[in-house]
Amino acid sequence: MADIIVIDGGLGEIRTAVLGPAGLVELVYDRPWEAVRDNDIFLARVSKIPSGGDGAFLSLGGNLEAYLPLRRSRSRPAEGDLIPVRLRVGARHNKRIVARRETVSREIFSSTDRPGRLYREPDRWLTPLHTRESDTIESVLVSDPALYQRIRTRFSALADRVRLDRDDPPAFERLGIEEEIERLFTPRRQLPGGGALTIEETAAGTTIDVDTGTASGPDPEAVACAVNIDAAREIARYLRLARVGGLVFIDFVGMRTAQSRKAVMTALDTALAEDPVPTERTNMSRFGVVELNRERRATPLLDEIGERTTSLTPNPATAGSAILRALERESRRAPGHTLVVCCDARSAAWLEETDLDGQSPLARARETLHARIVFDVTADLEPGRWNVYSRARA
Repeated sequence: MADIIVIDGGLGEIRTAVLGPAGLVELVYDRPWEAVRDNDIFLARVSKIPSGGDGAFLSLGGNLEAYLPLRRSRSRPAEGDLIPVRLRVGARHNKRIVARRETVSREIFSSTDRPGRLYREPDRWLTPLHTRESDTIESVLVSDPALYQRIRTRFSALADRVRLDRDDPPAFERLGIEEEIERLFTPRRQLPGGGALTIEETAAGTTIDVDTGTASGPDPEAVACAVNIDAAREIARYLRLARVGGLVFIDFVGMRTAQSRKAVMTALDTALAEDPVPTERTNMSRFGVVELNRERRATPLLDEIGERTTSLTPNPATAGSAILRALERESRRAPGHTLVVCCDARSAAWLEETDLDGQSPLARARETLHARIVFDVTADLEPGRWNVYSRARA
């Protein structure tokens, strides 16, 4: 079965989802207003090199800072130097973004003496199309007419498989993608056979506990094996979707026989083989524990779209972008009505204060939708939660 690619264009961001045989396997957010993102190239000023330290602190301009490891560096910069670096936003050193030296022609930055961004990869939302052979793509559903035309022009081999999808509900909702995104924010994930996963992020890595949940049967060994096989497939899909990197500790349901353990490890290896990011693993211990080490290549998805307080919730940018999509839908459903937004204060601030090419997201929505948009300040919603509705103008 080939992949289905769904592209959702909105006022604040473009989202691209990839649905494979096992479900949602890739999700890309393209947010042009982001100050930094993975693989951005910056001209950075070396602000400090601690005595005896293995790295340098960098200023990227404004309030942005980064850290440059120097342990393996052959040429060490001096404090005050301007150097080009590439950012790894997903990697952190004491909360600072980690950078590495980048080779850039001096002509590109010879005319400036200030730190700032030199280059950003354009059209990040097209990455899933660039990284797949055309014969592995079943169809491409696009919600925005302008993006639809761009894809048909740029990917001529796919032209007959690209479809403008303006149906209601939108494809992200209709195909269960929105529901899957919501599931990312909950630590417990149900498995199709009745078992369950509990996923937790710790300082040492990601821990995943497998339990039988509601699964039952006359043979406990067969039940445990079936649940573990379901878990192995879901874990591989989750790691790829959530862009989890580093150490992963899996505690499978205990099994007595070598045959059962072999079946589970075969299922895990088969599922991991579909992931383009390399992952190493240990053998299963006699206690049912398997350790994985998945290569870090990008910012973890939950760090990009969520934030950790007492629990994991959508961050203001994710909630705000969802509100913009809801405003577009509601304006089509009830043209001429006042659109009312209920949300927490931080999401409201993102809508009113974020700079999108000289406009706030809220101002752009009012201009694009030709609508009166107001906030319901009486709503007392938890961070990341929101609602949009319409009412007839008085």
